[in-house]
Amino acid sequence: MTSVHLQSFPMARQPVVPGPPPLGLPWAQAEAQAFHLQGVGRFARAERSAAKSRAALEAPSFLAAEQARLHAAHASLCAEAEHWWQALAANDEETVCEAVNTAFSDNPAAGCAVGVDGSVLSVVMRQQDLDAMPTQTPGLTPSEWCAS
Repeated sequence: MTSVHLQSFPMARQPVVPGPPPLGLPWAQAEAQAFHLQGVGRFARAERSAAKSRAALEAPSFLAAEQARLHAAHASLCAEAEHWWQALAANDEETVCEAVNTAFSDNPAAGCAVGVDGSVLSVVMRQQDLDAMPTQTPGLTPSEWCAS
């Protein structure tokens, strides 16, 4: 059985890639201290004190480096997202079908995007066969269900 259904959807909006989390000096100091205290025993007071001093000195540069790394990663993600969005907005068949098929991947209805023609996307949906349907539905017998 084949049926065709044309459905219009509202215009999609470009998603926004959230920025990196804000990092502060207390975070950097805690990270640097944890790094420098690795392998230092609890009772090695002089070594612990020296490790904490090194951590305090290195924390600002560690913070700057980590912020730069996160901002570079964010810029890369934004560029990649922009490229994907432009392909999607241009109705690039591979990009559109992949996006729709990913959206269908957690849906119990078996659907698959099969092509794009201009602004029209073709999706094939498999209707449940009688063997996959429940055997009992409140208020309906199986013969009434098939007739409806």
